[in-house]
Amino acid sequence: AVSDIMGITAQGVKTIRRESKKKDIEELKNIIKERQVNKIVSGLPKNMNGTLGPQGEKVLKLCELIKEETILSVYRKHNEIQYKQIGCGVSKGTYANSKHGLSLLENFIQFKYHRDDMFLRELNRDFIEEFRIWLLSEHGLSHNGAVKYLALLKKVVNRAVANNKIAFNPFAAYKLERQEVSPDFLNEDELRRIINFNSPLPRLERTRDMFLFACYTGLSYVDVKTLRAEHLERDNEGRIWIKKKRIKTGVL
Repeated sequence: AVSDIMGITAQGVKTIRRESKKKDIEELKNIIKERQVNKIVSGLPKNMNGTLGPQGEKVLKLCELIKEETILSVYRKHNEIQYKQIGCGVSKGTYANSKHGLSLLENFIQFKYHRDDMFLRELNRDFIEEFRIWLLSEHGLSHNGAVKYLALLKKVVNRAVANNKIAFNPFAAYKLERQEVSPDFLNEDELRRIINFNSPLPRLERTRDMFLFACYTGLSYVDVKTLRAEHLERDNEGRIWIKKKRIKTGVL
């Protein structure tokens, strides 16, 4: 049963049919999430002399399992903390990456294990490797793209380890290595063709101009996107300079 906000009345919810410990706990956690439960009251059967018997021990173990953290719950908490820091050391892009990383992990757990969530203690090296393979094969990411989201998961797990939510770190013996990528550069002829590109659509004309502006100034896409009039300064000789900290590094 679930009580009202004041804790005065109680209404029945549903009867959980026992299947397995994992499914029973998942069903309980779903009810807790849906009803926004913040406190659970459980009966504790004792022997006539006040000691705990076998049934009482089972109840205590069940309570510990209910309190146990899950992979997705700690990831969500990480994202909630990150969201509050947007503009104070965390960019919207960084938060968007974490949010997408959570979505990918949710899809993987449902695809691979046919479950809505998993306990932190179930996270091991095989889980990490299966997630990497899924990102490559089912989601079509590149090696470095997969490493990016594995690194996000590693960050979440490191926080859980630091907060004693999990006894060991499954990433301790798992190396995340990015592959060196040789970027392609525009040659003078290709740049000239972009300069001479004309379109009847003002939107494409504006896109061309912004791209060329980035090429000639060396600004990244996000720095061009966040460029404002106050970032432009004129010196004593009338020349205009861009004075703006880079979004990624914070360097002027």
